[in-house]
Amino acid sequence: MAKPQKQFFYENNWKVFRLEALKTGFIKSFKMVSSETDTLGRFNIILLTEYKDSAQYNAREENFGQIMKRISPNGSILLNSLKPREFSKIVFSKKWFIEFEN
Repeated sequence: MAKPQKQFFYENNWKVFRLEALKTGFIKSFKMVSSETDTLGRFNIILLTEYKDSAQYNAREENFGQIMKRISPNGSILLNSLKPREFSKIVFSKKWFIEFEN
């Protein structure tokens, strides 16, 4: 489970934007996966957004920009005064390919 400000941020921003993107057909699916905290108090969160094709993927910035302006025109909803980059760190970003699934 994420720390309170991360959990709050992802539930009130990332998830909300993806629910709207799903409803409008901009994405195929999304998931947030987290691991247990390690012995140093660190943990990992993986945020996955699935697009139905490359056209959706290539339009992601424009599409999410529209959603964010409509839903949260004054910026992200935060738990406290900390900005996302102050309480989280992007370790890497990847484009994944599903080889098979059931």
